[in-house]
Amino acid sequence: MVLRERYRASERLVCRVVGQHQRYRASERLVCRVVGQHRSTQRHNGKVVSIEETKLRHRLREIAAEHIRWGRRMAYRLLRREGWTVNHKRVQRLWREEGLQRPTPRKRKRARPVDGSVRRHLSWQRGG
Repeated sequence: MVLRERYRASERLVCRVVGQHQRYRASERLVCRVVGQHRSTQRHNGKVVSIEETKLRHRLREIAAEHIRWGRRMAYRLLRREGWTVNHKRVQRLWREEGLQRPTPRKRKRARPVDGSVRRHLSWQRGG
């Protein structure tokens, strides 16, 4: 835990200093060496979410709200019918990330006769 906290603190420091390394007249290489962090960690940018993916997520939430008993497969089929060019694996990933689920299937009770007796396949026993 202590190492993780120290790493995060050094990461914030490097980001702050590397972002302004020209102002301090220090190279990125020197700053990273002083802090003990690899230079490649400074080049990773955050994931950019495209506008199309945001629209697709919104549409999936709408479908889940409209059709409560539908799952991701039916949502995928509806999206394809609506003209979305989307892969079923992508729909599955977004469905899972959004936390959407269809309700668990209910168990159905068997129909019982009105008198309460249990009569199963008795026709062959009647001797006829």
